Amino acid sequence: MKYKNIKIFSVCIILVFVFSLVFFGVSLLKNINNGKLIASESLETVISDTALFVNNYGLTDEFVQKYTDYVKNNKNIAAIIITHDGSTCFAYPVSSPLIKIDNFGDPVLEGNSPIISIFSSTLPTNNYTNVAVTTSVYLIHPNKIFDLAKTTFLIILSATILVFIVLIILYKNMNEEKASEKLNNTEILTKHTYDETNQIESCNVADDTKKEIFQQNEVNEDNIIVEKTVSPDYKPLASNISDPQGLFSEFTGLGWESYFETRLDSELARTASAEQDLSLFLIRIEDITFKNHIIPYLTSILLDKFKFRDLIFEYGTNGFAAIVPGMDLDRAMALSQDLYTDVSGLLINKQMNNKIGIGITTRSLRLITGNRLIEEATQALEKAFEEQGLPIVAFRVSPEKYRQCLIDEG
Repeated sequence: MKYKNIKIFSVCIILVFVFSLVFFGVSLLKNINNGKLIASESLETVISDTALFVNNYGLTDEFVQKYTDYVKNNKNIAAIIITHDGSTCFAYPVSSPLIKIDNFGDPVLEGNSPIISIFSSTLPTNNYTNVAVTTSVYLIHPNKIFDLAKTTFLIILSATILVFIVLIILYKNMNEEKASEKLNNTEILTKHTYDETNQIESCNVADDTKKEIFQQNEVNEDNIIVEKTVSPDYKPLASNISDPQGLFSEFTGLGWESYFETRLDSELARTASAEQDLSLFLIRIEDITFKNHIIPYLTSILLDKFKFRDLIFEYGTNGFAAIVPGMDLDRAMALSQDLYTDVSGLLINKQMNNKIGIGITTRSLRLITGNRLIEEATQALEKAFEEQGLPIVAFRVSPEKYRQCLIDEG
């Protein structure tokens, strides 16, 4: 959400809060003013009805019983007292805070509330004289005040919930922007379940007359470390693929392989200038194609782990490559373990037993070409398929020995 939109939203929320308070105050005053007119009419009705009760039942116990029911059903009456020749004949409700006891022990109506008015009048009765009624009448009933307060509360509550929703969205967007800027998009566990991984010390030489030698520490079945030399001649599969139309494959929705090495070189140059690390992942699943029915599910897993579609590519006929700037080897190994768990779970769910292999390498502060990095990851991937129970293999390079090798060769 842009700053301008945030500002407009904030103003709107403030206006909603102000409107809620104004709505409550204006509605309360309007009901009180209307209540004054209603109270006058209600008082006339109470006087005539009370006179009728007295004429019909007299000031007897039956009158008290009948009249009590009448008062209970009249919502406009807050309290009422009936006197005859100065003596109290009826008071209701006795527990009302409006009914006080005067110095002579008689109940009287008192109160100073903006929502209640007190009226007194003599009753026109047939058989009794000096019968008076004093009534406290609601200008606005407490239930009406409660309804207005509830409506106001609901408006404010809705606006507050909306504010929290927007704050959550803003927080999420800020995190995504930070992740995009730093290109460090995954919070990864550092635990690795394998006891042994391949380690390679490499020397990269620019001259065609110089050889590049990889010293690879491999652990055989007898746990004996064997040194292995690998030829530097390597051409990625992408070198034989013509540029396709569009940035992304129609089958996987990921980048075409022909763009892979170019983007890798670009990211290597960028991370080198920023003195950042970079991890390269190669993932392969045996005996599938990009038209396989699990590809949409697999693509979803890859996007969930690597986040950026333009940094994930098809690789070969049954593999994928992912570039993750800003990630070192330890975190790359942890992420690959998480990735392997999800992909293997997908295959099991689809009742497939295809073997999975993941090869990893990192820039490790070296000035290295994309071609060289792809070769390292490819050999790690091949090693993952050679060894049983070792589906994830990574190169761990020593930058110090690498630089020393360049010095010696130069």
